[in-house]
Amino acid sequence: MIRRVKPEIDAKILKEAAEKYLEPYYGNQNKTLEWWLESKHYKQAFVSVIDWWIRWILSLKVRKEIEYLKISTLLVLEDFQWNKIGKELLYFAENFARWNNFSSIKLTVSEEKQEALAFFKKNGFYITDILLGKYKAGINENILFKKL
Repeated sequence: MIRRVKPEIDAKILKEAAEKYLEPYYGNQNKTLEWWLESKHYKQAFVSVIDWWIRWILSLKVRKEIEYLKISTLLVLEDFQWNKIGKELLYFAENFARWNNFSSIKLTVSEEKQEALAFFKKNGFYITDILLGKYKAGINENILFKKL
């Protein structure tokens, strides 16, 4: 089941996921966690749940004044990786973009996450820019784009 984040149910596991998966690459994730739990204005967060277990987290910046949907976080939790769930997650994000009349998707991937970079390239994304030190000193961030 895919649903919006529910703070009263999801806060603990989302905090653990932010600390385990994101902090090593992007530093403190308190702001990200707050965003996931509040989903205010143009920011929206979703989870996929099976038998009360969160399988993935997807956070989006949905701004109608720009032509693309920004994926801020696309994260498959460790116990569910390598089960084609990333493809399911990307499919949901692409359909969400289409349903909301976006013509493309944009996201950022750390050079330290080569498996994620390969996944997105395999699924039609291409690098449009590389930013040095955007989130962490000395680490390149790849800006990827896909036309829908």
